[in-house]
Order: sequence, then structure tokens, then C-alpha cells
Amino acid sequence: MTSCRCDELKLIEGAVVQSYTEHLRKIRVDAATWDVFYECPITGATWVKSYPQSSLHGGGAPVLTRTN
Repeated sequence: MTSCRCDELKLIEGAVVQSYTEHLRKIRVDAATWDVFYECPITGATWVKSYPQSSLHGGGAPVLTRTN
């Protein structure tokens, strides 16, 4: 399990997004935008994983942004 740094981080980009989300609880998925919403079971921090470079194959690299 990835150690929780939800109180320290605000943005995570690229390949590390997948490993960081392993400790988060998936709340919902927006089928229209591919955004995935998460909550940290340790801190209660909420996150959204998005694909801002949607013009690239597969939506480009994911970005995980803390929302609170």
C-alpha cells in the first residue's frame, strides 16, 4: 500500500497516479468525462482523477487533484 500523504499533496501527475489511488476509496465515475472521484479513508481528503489531455491516445497521462 502506498503511504498516505493526502494532507501534504494537492496534485499528482503521470504514472504515479495509479499507485497512489490504491489506498483511496472510489466514490463514483463520471462516464461523460472519464473523471473518477475518490476519498481517502485515512484523512477524508477527496480527489478527482482526470485526463486533461483528452486529445491524446487514451486520454493522455492522468492527473489526480485534491478537491478539499
